[in-house]
Amino acid sequence: MTSRTSRYGQTSMSSWREARMTVYLATLALGTIMLTADPFTYLCNQPGHHCIGCGVKTGIFLLLHGNIQAAIRSNPLVLILAACTIAAAVDSVHMIARTVKRSVK
Repeated sequence: MTSRTSRYGQTSMSSWREARMTVYLATLALGTIMLTADPFTYLCNQPGHHCIGCGVKTGIFLLLHGNIQAAIRSNPLVLILAACTIAAAVDSVHMIARTVKRSVK
């Protein structure tokens, strides 16, 4: 991947699109690994310890199964994560559609 620069040293928009898509795909891959493999044991899993992430995994599963109220009770952070995921998906589809549209012309 080569960086395209203008005569003023600014990177072109296609470089920004590639960077955003890379971040989205890396986040998706890491999230999938964390949800399926569960490679870490967290301190908050022990009795008496709580963190901001407690209940997120349960909340995501509940949200994916359509139980929104139980997901919010599990951890309200799930709503923010869902909104960010939807925004990233819409942005990715928009970038891909623009790229396809330009390549057809």
